[in-house]
Amino acid sequence: MVDATLTDHSSQPNNQDSRISESSTAVYVDDIVITGNNNDMLNALTVLANRFSLKDLGHLNYFLGVEVIPHKDGLILSQSKYICVLLRKWDMFDCKGVQTPLSTSVTLSLNDGTPLQMPPNIVSPSTTHWKAVKRVLRYLKHTMLNGLLLRRSFTPELHVYSNADWAGDIHDRTSTSGYVLYLGGNPISWSSKKQHTVARSST
Repeated sequence: MVDATLTDHSSQPNNQDSRISESSTAVYVDDIVITGNNNDMLNALTVLANRFSLKDLGHLNYFLGVEVIPHKDGLILSQSKYICVLLRKWDMFDCKGVQTPLSTSVTLSLNDGTPLQMPPNIVSPSTTHWKAVKRVLRYLKHTMLNGLLLRRSFTPELHVYSNADWAGDIHDRTSTSGYVLYLGGNPISWSSKKQHTVARSST
């Protein structure tokens, strides 16, 4: 229904602008973000308001926990507010930051350290695991003001980088693989997760 409404609106000719009109609409449950290079399309919220109950919140500054900060070269995506909430929740806001999330000389195991008393839905955490979690929180404190710059000017080329630590899990010998996908110089998709099966070769 939303797509049909926007399509009807975008099909109307614009004699004042001969450029190719480009627009994007992101919808998550009841949150909508509209962006583009054509003012008529950016006014599509008015069209949607005639069909749906919605409110125009103005320029985008916060969406799905990500702060959007205007920059002379594009937009900066930041999660500094979320990190502040997280650090305060665990009483770590005044901690000393570190430059890496985990020491390269440490290999965590399921049976490390002394078991902690935790809710049943958390599997066998220990003092060593909690120390590692606090290290991640200290890393977040150090990088809290960092952001992801999405540049408005870029070469429309896709590049992807991937890697895996072959048999990196010392318990079941499964690997952790990851990738990052770039459109020009802008990262648009990334993931890092443990594989479900054991790889018998690194190639």
